[in-house]
Amino acid sequence: MKEREQILQNIIDAGLKLRKEGLIVRTWGNISARVSDTEFAITPSGRDYSTLTTDDLVIVDIKTGSYDTALRPSGEVELHRAIYLKRSNTGFVIHTHQDYATILSITGENLIIDPNNEVFPCAKYAICCSDTLASNVSKVLTEYPDARGILLKGHGFVALGSDMEGAFAIAEEVEEASKLSFTAACGSIISSSTKQMKRDYGRSRLDEGFVTLTIGSSSAHWPVGYASKSDRKAIPRKLRAAALVHDAIYSGNPAVRNIRHLINDAVLTVSGTDNDNFKKGFRPYTDDQAQLIGNNLRLINPAFILGRLANAGRLKRIATQSNAMLLKSGGALIWNTSADDVDACERILTKGCMAAIYASVCDKASIIPRKTACKMRDIYVNSYSKLKNGED
Repeated sequence: MKEREQILQNIIDAGLKLRKEGLIVRTWGNISARVSDTEFAITPSGRDYSTLTTDDLVIVDIKTGSYDTALRPSGEVELHRAIYLKRSNTGFVIHTHQDYATILSITGENLIIDPNNEVFPCAKYAICCSDTLASNVSKVLTEYPDARGILLKGHGFVALGSDMEGAFAIAEEVEEASKLSFTAACGSIISSSTKQMKRDYGRSRLDEGFVTLTIGSSSAHWPVGYASKSDRKAIPRKLRAAALVHDAIYSGNPAVRNIRHLINDAVLTVSGTDNDNFKKGFRPYTDDQAQLIGNNLRLINPAFILGRLANAGRLKRIATQSNAMLLKSGGALIWNTSADDVDACERILTKGCMAAIYASVCDKASIIPRKTACKMRDIYVNSYSKLKNGED
C-alpha cells in the first residue's frame, strides 16, 4: 500500500480503536493526519466510525482551510488546522472526549505527569467547533512548544503524535495519569457516600404505543398513559410505582422510546441526600453533558400518594427538557430514542457525575456558561442527533 493510502487507512483504523478503547462516545471526537506538506485528511462530520472508508475522509488545505468535497469535515477542523500550522513535526492528531482527562480539565489547570514533570497544558474554555477554541489551542502551542497534548477545558483532550501509534500512546498515558489524580482526590468520597437505593425502577421500552417495563424477573405491558388510570390490573402491584414514573416520562416526551434506571457509585454519590452540593442537581461541567443530557440535571423525589404519582407533571416537564434526572438517594433515570442512545446517556451522565464530584473538592472548577450550554443542547437536538440518525 502506498504511503498516502496507508495514512488514510490509519485514520479509519484509529476511529475504530477510539470506540474500542472507550476514548469517545458515538462519533464525538475526531481524527486527522498530515498527508503532505500542504494538506491533512480529517474525519467527516457526524459519521459513525464503523461505516467510514478512506473515500469518506475530507482533504483540507492547511494554509487556507479549503476542501473540495460534498462531505463536511469534522466541526473541529479549525482546531486541527491550527495544530498543523503550528507544528510541522505533527503527523497525526486525535481529539478525544476521554473520561478522566476531561474531568480534570474542568479546573482549567495544566496536568503535570511525574516522574519527568511533563506539562500537558489546558486551553481556555470556548464553545466546541469554534474559531475561538482553535485560537486558544494555537496560543497554548506557542506557550508550550514541546507539549505532546492539550487539555481542552470542559471538553476533552488532543493528542499530537508523529503517527497513529504515537498519538494513541499519548492519549492513553494522559488518561491513566488523570485517573490516578481523580482517584486520589475523590476515591474516598465515592466509596463512603453511596447508599442503598430506595426503589428499583428497572428499564422499559415503548413500541407501537405500548410500554414494556422489566424489573428483575417481573414485567408489565400497558398502553402509554394507562398506568395513571384507576383501572391498572394489567400492572402487577409491585411494579406500579415504577410504571407511573416511566409512563409520565413517555407521556411528557413522545420521542422517547427507552428508559433505564442507572445505578453506579458515581451517580449514587451525587444523588445521595447526605451531600449538600447535589441536593438540587447540578448544571454541566462538560460540553457533552450539556449536549446530550441538557443544561440542568435535576434531582427529584417521586412522590406517591394513595397509589398515584403526585408530581407527575414535573416529571413530564423534565422529560421535555432533558434526557435524565437524578432520583433522591436512588441513582438516576435516563431516556432517549434507542438503546444505543441510552448507552451514550449512561456514559455521559456517569462522567458528568464524576466531574461534579471532582468539582466539589476543587476550588477552580467551573460549569459551562448557561447560554453556551443551551446553545449546544439546541444544536445537538435539532442538528447533530438528526444527522446521526440519518435525517435531513
